[in-house]
Amino acid sequence: MIPLSVNISPFHILIASAGVTITWLVYLVVYRLYLSPIADFPGPKIAALTHWYEWYYDVLAPGAGMYIWEIEKMHQKYGMF
Repeated sequence: MIPLSVNISPFHILIASAGVTITWLVYLVVYRLYLSPIADFPGPKIAALTHWYEWYYDVLAPGAGMYIWEIEKMHQKYGMF
C-alpha cells in the first residue's frame, strides 16, 4: 500500500534549496563567461560575471562614484576606443 503522506524534513528542503542555488550559480557563471553573446568582449572576467565590480567603484573605492573613469581606463587598456 502507498503511504498517503510523505515525511519531508526541513533539513531535506534546505539541502535541496542549496543544491538548486549552487546549480543555478554554476550555470550563470558558465553562461556569462562562455555562452553569452558578449562573452568575447575583452575586459576583467569579474566585471562580466557580476555588477559588484561596478558597485565597488561607485560606492567603496576611493573617489566613489567614479566607475565612469574606470570604464575609460578599461577602454584604454583593452582597446575599445
